[in-house]
Amino acid sequence: MNHKTKHLIRIITLLFYVSAFSQNENDSLLITRLIIDDYETLSNVDVNGHISNVTDDYILIEDGNIWDLEDEIKYLFNPTKVKRTNEFKFLNIDIGNETAVVIYKLKSTFDDKRKTSEKNWSESIVCKKINGVWKISLIHSTPIRGKH
Repeated sequence: MNHKTKHLIRIITLLFYVSAFSQNENDSLLITRLIIDDYETLSNVDVNGHISNVTDDYILIEDGNIWDLEDEIKYLFNPTKVKRTNEFKFLNIDIGNETAVVIYKLKSTFDDKRKTSEKNWSESIVCKKINGVWKISLIHSTPIRGKH
């Protein structure tokens, strides 16, 4: 191989890695936005918004309960006057071709105008890319009790 060919191969290889990194970074932003937006659907009791964010085979594992979408809607999407705000601390996002695994901490504050309470969870989510769009396939949510 001559010098020009080696140089061209190095440039192509570098461009490939830059492109792959940029795509991963873009997917990472899309996935974090999806998660934050989906929790807003819970806070706003927006069932249709939540349905549009999840896969057809979506499952929620919440504090030991295993719920499909129908069960989740029945138990978690109830009209309320309590205002919920969410804070996320994303710890890891591992992205493959069509699947991503996200690990994060969630702190939710509930304000019912008379008192405020706070709940904390450790959570992981599996997302799938379907027709170019990231969707939530699985949420595993564990409440943090006591000091953490």
